[in-house]
Amino acid sequence: MSRSEAVDPAGTVRREIAAAQERYYRSFLAAVEAPGDRRGVDGLLASYTATGAPRQNVTAWLALLARRGYAARPGAGNRYVIEKIEVPTAALDTVVATVCGYDDGVIFDARRRDPDGSEIVVDDIPLSERTLFTWVKHETWQIDRVTTTDSWNGRDGCPPSKRS
Repeated sequence: MSRSEAVDPAGTVRREIAAAQERYYRSFLAAVEAPGDRRGVDGLLASYTATGAPRQNVTAWLALLARRGYAARPGAGNRYVIEKIEVPTAALDTVVATVCGYDDGVIFDARRRDPDGSEIVVDDIPLSERTLFTWVKHETWQIDRVTTTDSWNGRDGCPPSKRS
């Protein structure tokens, strides 16, 4: 343990959560790009605790996408902002991150095309949500609970960020 980690363990946890959130975001994009690909789905599911409801919900949603032959791709504006990471002073193994995410991506039919050859778009309505991610530390940081507190259909309701 470095001197700075010993002085600021909460700061270390915040950096770990920020890195875990980025891994989660990247694995989410990969999983929805090919929801029938077990490796991508398993990569995303590793971000969740084994018994938590969020894992069960995302598993069911990805299975539905795969059954229907749907996939997704991010839009040019997709981004997220970590607004706050609450690290309790009593325990450093459960942390709540407030994250605002904007999704202007497209869900499309990956198996079929319109008769004119164009893509069949299933959903292209932009959405932003402010979400509380409860991260718990086992061997790695994993998401145990997810609670959406605000959502904005059709627009980006998140604060500005350096992310693009």
